[in-house]
Amino acid sequence: MNTPTEFTPEYDKLITFFNRSVEITEKASSSKEFCDLLLNSLYEIFDFKTSNFWLCDAANSTYFLASHRIKNLVSQYFYTQNPLFADNLMDKYELVRDRNVLTIPDVMSMEDYESSQYFKDYMSVPDPYYYTALMLIKSPYSVIGAIAFLKSKSEGDFTPTDLGNLNIISSFISNLALNHMTVNNLITQNRLFESLSNQSPTGLIIFNTNYPYKIGYMNSAAYRYTAELCPDVRNQNSGDEFLIKHVIDEFGFPEYASSKTVLSPFDKKYIVNITPSQTTDHFASSVYVYIIPMVETAMRKEPLLTNGNNLTKRQIEIIELVVLGKTNEEIASQLFISVNTVKTHLNNIYRELNVSNRFSLYSKLTEN
Repeated sequence: MNTPTEFTPEYDKLITFFNRSVEITEKASSSKEFCDLLLNSLYEIFDFKTSNFWLCDAANSTYFLASHRIKNLVSQYFYTQNPLFADNLMDKYELVRDRNVLTIPDVMSMEDYESSQYFKDYMSVPDPYYYTALMLIKSPYSVIGAIAFLKSKSEGDFTPTDLGNLNIISSFISNLALNHMTVNNLITQNRLFESLSNQSPTGLIIFNTNYPYKIGYMNSAAYRYTAELCPDVRNQNSGDEFLIKHVIDEFGFPEYASSKTVLSPFDKKYIVNITPSQTTDHFASSVYVYIIPMVETAMRKEPLLTNGNNLTKRQIEIIELVVLGKTNEEIASQLFISVNTVKTHLNNIYRELNVSNRFSLYSKLTEN
């Protein structure tokens, strides 16, 4: 690689861009919008007309999130065959660790560039994208993506001022991208957690141990069960009443997992499991309360299942094993039938009871 160009950044524009980026981070609701807004700001403030923002996923596969003012046949191949991408920068972090911006002369002479296959394949169109500046986006230990800026021959090469601006912006955008990806992952994980939790027949309450304690999360099953266990309070307060009556007064804020059996006023039994979080930070610690209905006893009451339904004896046997947490393979082995037969019975059971999966089947039985 050649010696880096002397950088001469424009600090007034950089300050404007940094301020704009704060607004972008707050405004963007998706990764695509985040990248689009950043590219648009780079154009408006620094006049980088054509650009493309890409990141690599967990498998180190590159994907493109946003492009700005790029026309004609620019594609993934256009970039990945570019000499700046040829050595797979994700695997060459040691070579580019101290570099934030790369241009063609950093990896080869312009004569070699013009004799390359890439040049022959992509520079035959009128006024092609002749110049490329690659601004790297890095995590502490790897290259996670880049923004490629393109200029045609008629526009002229990137100036030392352009490269100076990009050199400083690179670290800033790297931090923005990492923060955005982290927040986006947390939001996605939280939505997935809530979705799965609300389908579960197990009630879940998460509350902190600070005084006064505060419930951080309750799933839909927990609302149903606490309303039954504490019928004398309004539904929105049943979670608080349940914790005081059945958890805090007896267990306090436990250091170890423990459990108890609770009987509702309607003679329905629940297993309540209380598990403290494993964090060492006292001020951030939480307690997880799982409320599990004891439906096995109710399952033995055949009229509960057969009344109004056309379930066979075999299907009832399968339901009982599903409630006990048995897998299809375990059910097949215990009943001496094939796994496909179990699946067929389950599909018929779902259709007969108007449910869609194990979770909803379990919930329906629990509600009954």
